[in-house]
Amino acid sequence: MDCFSRYESSLLNCGVSRFDRCSSGQEAGVHCYHKINEMIRLVNGASSNEGRVEVFINGTWGTVCDDGWDDNEALVLCRSLGYSGDYTAQKSAYFGQGSGTAWIRRIRCRRRESSIFDCSYSGIWKTNCRRYKDAGVRCK
Repeated sequence: MDCFSRYESSLLNCGVSRFDRCSSGQEAGVHCYHKINEMIRLVNGASSNEGRVEVFINGTWGTVCDDGWDDNEALVLCRSLGYSGDYTAQKSAYFGQGSGTAWIRRIRCRRRESSIFDCSYSGIWKTNCRRYKDAGVRCK
C-alpha cells in the first residue's frame, strides 16, 4: 500500500492498485489512539507534573517498565503532556509501585517523537516487568 500522508481517512484511499495474498509473517496491524493526553497519566506524585507513568491500553490503565527508560523518554512524555521545560526520568518505582499490568517494556525514544506511543518498544500487552521497575517522570 502506498499512503502518502498519515491522515488518510481510510486504507482504501491509499492508492491500492491490487490486493495480494500475504504469506505467513506478512500480516499487518495498527495501533490507534485519538487524544494522547487522555491515554497517559502521571500518578502518585506530589503535584500534577510528576508521578508514575501510566498508559491506557485495551480499556485498562497500566504502567511502563523502566527498562530503557531515561531522559529521552522523559522528554517525549513531558512534551506530549504539554510541558516544555526541564524533565527528569525516574526509575525503580520512585513514585510507588502500580497495581495494574505493565503494558510497555524496553521503550526507546529518539527525542523527536510526539508521544511515547511513537517510540519503539519490545514489549506491549504482556510483559514480565516487575512492579519495582515502574517508570516515573518529573516535568516542568
